[in-house]
Amino acid sequence: MIYGYIIVTKSGLLVRYRFFGRFTSVDDEKISLLATGITALLDFFTTVSGAPLETALGGNYKMSIVSRGDIVFAVLTDRNDAMGEVLANKYSIMFTKRLSEQNIDLSVVMEELLNKILNDLFEALDREIEELNEKSKSFRYIS
Repeated sequence: MIYGYIIVTKSGLLVRYRFFGRFTSVDDEKISLLATGITALLDFFTTVSGAPLETALGGNYKMSIVSRGDIVFAVLTDRNDAMGEVLANKYSIMFTKRLSEQNIDLSVVMEELLNKILNDLFEALDREIEELNEKSKSFRYIS
């Protein structure tokens, strides 16, 4: 099950987020803190280890994190769900390609412009997550 995603720039600008199911009542202030925290954690981990942070685990949940270009894409899923990494990789490639084609400098761009440029991709992402979540309801996992 995919519970949500957050997309930020490496400088910490919140680009978009959406949560599904039981996580739909997350407030904007906490999301802004999460955006800053994700970028800080990525920077720290890369500085200390020389490798990118790819996964954060907590309880029964996993946050898959993909950093590509100036975009950081984090997807919250069930701990054993692999679709978070797949979606984060797929859409981060699409986002960075679109931004590159438009010659967008994320250090100076406004959130509204990003939403305008990427809106069709955001809508496709949301539809794909909703479809995957519907399909996952029909599966039972045995552990």
